[in-house]
Amino acid sequence: MRLPPDLPKFLIPALVTLLGIVVLAVGLSFGALEQRKTLLAVSAQDVVSSDPALPALLHFRNQSRIREALALKLRLEKKSKNIWLRALHVDGEILAKAPGQHSDSGTTAFIRTFNNRLEVLSAVDLFAHNSAAHYQGTLAAIPFMDAQFKISTPVFSPIDPIRTDVPQSAYQQTLAQRADQPRRFVAGYIEQGIFLGDILETIIPTLGQALAISIAIGCTALLTFWFFMHQAGVKTAQLMARNQRSEYPNLTQKGGSPQAPIIKDRHSSRPQDQPAEDSVSAPPTNFYTSTDVDPVTNLPCRQRLLEHVAMLMDVAAKEHRYVGLILLEVSSIGPILHARGREVSDDILREITSRISNSIRRYDMASRGFDASGKAILDADQFCIVLHSLDNIQSLHSAAERLLDLARMPVKVADETFNLTVVASTAAAPQHGKTAEGLISNAKTALIEAREIKAPNPVFYAH
Repeated sequence: MRLPPDLPKFLIPALVTLLGIVVLAVGLSFGALEQRKTLLAVSAQDVVSSDPALPALLHFRNQSRIREALALKLRLEKKSKNIWLRALHVDGEILAKAPGQHSDSGTTAFIRTFNNRLEVLSAVDLFAHNSAAHYQGTLAAIPFMDAQFKISTPVFSPIDPIRTDVPQSAYQQTLAQRADQPRRFVAGYIEQGIFLGDILETIIPTLGQALAISIAIGCTALLTFWFFMHQAGVKTAQLMARNQRSEYPNLTQKGGSPQAPIIKDRHSSRPQDQPAEDSVSAPPTNFYTSTDVDPVTNLPCRQRLLEHVAMLMDVAAKEHRYVGLILLEVSSIGPILHARGREVSDDILREITSRISNSIRRYDMASRGFDASGKAILDADQFCIVLHSLDNIQSLHSAAERLLDLARMPVKVADETFNLTVVASTAAAPQHGKTAEGLISNAKTALIEAREIKAPNPVFYAH
């Protein structure tokens, strides 16, 4: 499996996006938790205000009936568990507790002042302790699920709860008469709690939705970033490719089809296909100096070959495709050179160049690796063909077989026909080389094997 070549550039945005997903999910989760706590506070206030007997029970400190009310009516979320629950008189006296609650250890102390005496107060007690109350739900393995969300709800009364001279009958009569009027006094408070685990259980679907939304947003942002980064890289590479092709006008004609190299007629003073002196002059087809191209075949030199291969490898990596490299070795050129002279051997090389150039695509390249300084990367009887943006390795095999068959066809020079001995090898990037030099070196290794065994078919480099 090939990893994307721009993975290192993609890793930091991916980590940032992952962190963003986590932060967004936590934020949405806390939002859902706060909303749930608010609903519980409102629910507790509704439960307390809907019991008309509570104000009188607190005013007259009727502990038995308050305890009964705590057990039957006022339990938050209607949980049948001995969680924290108690009733207090406005003067601070604890009138009743939930059954089984024998200790106030770890109890949250709600601070009541004149400013907040009429408000519903809430708090989360992370260290609540009650020997008879432990969370035993599906989230019990998670730390702090025994923590309790506690609410203190005021119970309003029409009569000052400090007064002790009011009989119960008069209190009930006043309560009935002022049923529709605001109650100015607070008789006491109902304080109750619910496990944090019980709250989270009810919002697990919401938390799942929050996580899914966070992942969807994060993945969308990440894919959008990758798309634009990839498009920018491809456009840059294509621009480089256009600039590179503009430096090789001898490889393509005006119409876009490959142009055969110009081969001079030994019996004429001008190249073939050159217009007569009285015709319109054509623009020059080559602006390079003698060191930029091979003087025999007019193919790009060693430096141009290496730069072009490196550029094509970069483009193919961004497009997740292959660069194919084919080496052809015309081993019979040496004997022909010694027997017939350089002019004949050069004409044969030019004919093979013409066949190759007319058989490859406009974006592909052929070269003999010539270097004026003598540091040629290929031998004098070898050709290098670079195929750009292949979808699969089979395309490279097919192209190599076709070019090998073309090179082996007889060549006629000066009324004499020559049968050539040609072998071929192939290599593909990125599997067989991370650099242009490495790819060519591995292809030459396969070419040595093809030469030694006189392979009838191209030899594919195998590491």
